[in-house]
Amino acid sequence: MKRPPCRLRLAAALLWAAAPWLLAVECNPPDVVELDPVMLVDPLSLDFGEAALSADALRTVAVRNPSGLDLNLSTAFAAGSDPAFRLGRSPAVVLAGETAAIDVVFRPLVTSQVTATLVLTSDSKKYPRAEVAMVGSGVDMGLPQ
Repeated sequence: MKRPPCRLRLAAALLWAAAPWLLAVECNPPDVVELDPVMLVDPLSLDFGEAALSADALRTVAVRNPSGLDLNLSTAFAAGSDPAFRLGRSPAVVLAGETAAIDVVFRPLVTSQVTATLVLTSDSKKYPRAEVAMVGSGVDMGLPQ
């Protein structure tokens, strides 16, 4: 439960001659709200494990913005990332005080382990860039008997 910023308190005065009762005002410090957009990313790595060839596996990356300003966000895969990874839902803005989801889809095309790096950039001065390392393996499930 959030406490009010200030409250009145009636207290007995130490010096009875001055006044038998004293009215005191107690104030809590205001909540600190970051004025620069902030990008907090979780998790910083995704393991898709084994996935059937040509089948989609989905994982989600959460981007939290605890600041008082909207966060402008862009996402891309780093050079050298395997094309088996692609973006699903990817918002361009994370509203102030909110969390947004970025979906990453893994559709393996080969029966080996592949990797990629998702790069998130933003207009945050403190945290302008984050990287999410990804790994997954394609598995040939064979034809049913």
